Amino acid sequence: MLSWFKRSTKPEEKLPELSEWNRECDDCQVEDGDLHELFCTRERCPFCGGQLISCNCLPEVLHLNETERRVVDEYVDDEVEPLKSIMARWKSTLGEKGRVPFRSTPLTVDADGVILTAARGELFFLRRLLVEGVPVDATNEVNYTPLMAAARSSQIEVVRFLLEAGADVHRRDQYGHTPLHCAVGSPASRFNDETQQSCVQELVEYGAELEAKDESGSTPLMGAAWFGCLRAVQYLLDKGASAKIVDSKGRTAESLAWERGHAEIAEILAGRTS
Repeated sequence: MLSWFKRSTKPEEKLPELSEWNRECDDCQVEDGDLHELFCTRERCPFCGGQLISCNCLPEVLHLNETERRVVDEYVDDEVEPLKSIMARWKSTLGEKGRVPFRSTPLTVDADGVILTAARGELFFLRRLLVEGVPVDATNEVNYTPLMAAARSSQIEVVRFLLEAGADVHRRDQYGHTPLHCAVGSPASRFNDETQQSCVQELVEYGAELEAKDESGSTPLMGAAWFGCLRAVQYLLDKGASAKIVDSKGRTAESLAWERGHAEIAEILAGRTS
């Protein structure tokens, strides 16, 4: 597989060095050692160590009353009182405690590294790791592969590259999920619906099993119905996926769609089971 990759790499292409990985915060772009822009999604809270933008420390540390807590929860406009003053107090308190600066982390030359780059769509760094000798189907502790990671994140360019490189479209993680399960394992709204469907199509064209069941008896069609992936549902049905299969709890793709409130998908599936 490595020989295929080397043959496919153009001589003029210069892949990044591993030392170039993650030099900047991928959200606010500050450099190693600098403070994040306040409330960057990557900043850690100095009080609890969790994500600053979503942790619950602000009302507790500032001892907010009920009215102030409600204002923070609603968070409409931090240029208007009383939210403006609350956020100013919070910024000052964070400074006194000691805000956590951005720290770059090395890209590991192993399964975790290649899975991370696949999930984030960092194709050039992924290719660098392959050159360093990491297998295209490297697995982590739960048998998760780079192809699964790319499919779950709808990273279509990475999915195509990995498939061309020989990634195993039939590989399963410890829960029985195939890459096709992963491709429909997130709400379509998280990504471009069309891109998600394109990932599904690529996997199917490379031989992904339409009716593979995970450990709960769920098929990719059921996953697409559960997460509201309309385009993926339509494509899988057009390719011959059965809407009549039931999982270990006796549920069909249609009943899963109804359960999640995806009426349009449920009605499409109903037409395939009548």
